[in-house]
Amino acid sequence: MDIFYKPPLQRPDECKALEENYINCLMQKALKDKVTTNKCVMDSILWFHTECPKAAGQFDDPNLFKLKFRRFFAMQRNTADSLLVDTEEEIRVQKTFGHTQYPEDMVVRPEVRAFPNEFKHLDPIYHPESEDDFENEILGINDEEIPKEDREYIDNIPGWPTRDTIEVSDSTKFSKQL
Repeated sequence: MDIFYKPPLQRPDECKALEENYINCLMQKALKDKVTTNKCVMDSILWFHTECPKAAGQFDDPNLFKLKFRRFFAMQRNTADSLLVDTEEEIRVQKTFGHTQYPEDMVVRPEVRAFPNEFKHLDPIYHPESEDDFENEILGINDEEIPKEDREYIDNIPGWPTRDTIEVSDSTKFSKQL
């Protein structure tokens, strides 16, 4: 246990979460706990006042208190509207694409026809590959087989200096004994 005083940390992420819990608790208590889900954590109220005294002090000013609750209600309404109210664009998209179409409901859209026409020469349906194409396929530039007599089996990495070219002082020599 620490004997010395430690000042509050006032970390922004922690204060934001604790403040949101504090507003939820105030709202829930204003509704006399007649809510569908309990979002209030009572222990966090104490932590909000001890860890974030500047943020908790803003609730004492009536003007800032109103601003914080207006912002809270605006966010709640924005969230509810985004989930419950559909815009004209969303309604149009739902009518166009929101159901399984029958073959007689299919509509040809000429504005999207440009893509298949542009890449028709690459389409495997129109130009299937023969089995000979697989045998003659070029996979890489360096796929040539190196003749066995030209191969060198060395114990170093290609491109790195060999043991002969590195100058080694007596203090850094290592023995090959295990």
